[in-house]
Amino acid sequence: MPREMDLAKCVELGFRKLIAEGDTREIGKFLAYTSERIIVPEWLSSICGINTKPSSDDNEGQQEKYDRITDNGLRIQVKFRGGKNKATNRPKLHMEQTRRSTGKNANAGAANGQVRYAINSFDVALFAIPGDDIANLKCWEFMAIPIYELEDTKKPGYCRAGVPATVQDKYKGRAIEVMKKMEEEMSESKQSQEDSSSNALNDINMVHSINDSL
Repeated sequence: MPREMDLAKCVELGFRKLIAEGDTREIGKFLAYTSERIIVPEWLSSICGINTKPSSDDNEGQQEKYDRITDNGLRIQVKFRGGKNKATNRPKLHMEQTRRSTGKNANAGAANGQVRYAINSFDVALFAIPGDDIANLKCWEFMAIPIYELEDTKKPGYCRAGVPATVQDKYKGRAIEVMKKMEEEMSESKQSQEDSSSNALNDINMVHSINDSL
């Protein structure tokens, strides 16, 4: 290197340069990890009161199709989306992944190197959408959409390539409400399963006790 450089400073300068150039695609690549690991978890914790952790690897050593999971098992797919439709001013909320469309992805709703998510991949998509002043987090918007709202009727079992305007309008401004409700429902489901397991165990113990007394 021609002179001593500080990595954190370089990252900051790189980000400022991207902002100045207004390249939303590159900004999205730059902020994807930060959104997934820092911004969204902090928003969920401080605003929604929901604790999360990163997804673990699957049995093939690959990251699960969701990004974060709550204490009660709600699976969240985090997406940073900075582009806008110039005609409608709505955010462009595309859902496809860039993957090889061969091998295990061959039937995954794949086309032109884009692979669709299966509708059992996660429970809710949480979009982080920056405002016009992208560096000001107070201007960011969050949109939470349950995965059942994203199924493509033309490709049953897979998500749409993008979130349609009708779905965006339905969930705009409701992220806190949706996340809290889905986490509460997951908590109730978890408790119900635990109660069922406990009751089943009690029944087994009762049978054993009766048999022992005979």
